[in-house]
Amino acid sequence: LPLAGGPLQRSQTTQPQPLLGPTQALLRAQTVTSAPVKVLSSAPTALSATLQPAKQVVVKSFYPRKESSRPEVGRLLLQSALKVHSTEPPKQLRVIIGGLMGSGKSTLCRMMQHLTGGSWVNQDEFAHLKKGAKKAFLAAIEKAAGDVAVPVLLVDKINTMKQHRQEILDAMEKGGSGDAVFVQMRHPLDQPGRWNQAVQLCINRIHGRGEGHRTLMGDNPELQKILLNTAKGVEQMGQEETSRFLATLTVNMTLDPVAIIRKLLFDLDEAG
Repeated sequence: LPLAGGPLQRSQTTQPQPLLGPTQALLRAQTVTSAPVKVLSSAPTALSATLQPAKQVVVKSFYPRKESSRPEVGRLLLQSALKVHSTEPPKQLRVIIGGLMGSGKSTLCRMMQHLTGGSWVNQDEFAHLKKGAKKAFLAAIEKAAGDVAVPVLLVDKINTMKQHRQEILDAMEKGGSGDAVFVQMRHPLDQPGRWNQAVQLCINRIHGRGEGHRTLMGDNPELQKILLNTAKGVEQMGQEETSRFLATLTVNMTLDPVAIIRKLLFDLDEAG
């Protein structure tokens, strides 16, 4: 997973320390106290250096007490843990998020963007362009895919139809090479091909956010109908389409955002 940031500093011990996975590195927060050591004095001597005890050094916990500072520390730890050490330029990671309106796609993308320093292309941002929205959306994806300064590209769209997913992949490939991963937001109680529980949860969430959305409001009388029709139009991936992705992952949309991020980071790490 190509991310910006420096490598984690290892302790000066006689045995190499095991590498941490992204989730372990993100969660690890502890206080380390060094033992007193003897160091060379800065004062010059004729025959030998004068030894003196060093002060005890305490490295405070990486995990801050204040809520406001935690996201920044988490981002830096994650970037350090997932730093790729290679002579070859790292491939851009492309994460295509799919799910019903209200399933948590934008929340996931927002957190991933902050953690990875990537680029987030949200279809909702182009809705005001009306007929030109699709063209502008795909152009933005192609541009971000061709930007070597973008380590992770996040694409936010319902992506229920095969044509839409293919258009996004094609735009990415026009921009340059990279590894694409598809992430589907699903309700754990829904059987394969069914979306009943997901639809109900999305309705509740959209009602709860009221007008806090650009395209679908909680007071829309057609809300349930829109979600049901969207769910009916979901097209499953075939083998040919799946082969274009490095991995296809499923996210439990009922989890809280932090738990979702932890699970997704673990799955991405496992996918390579």
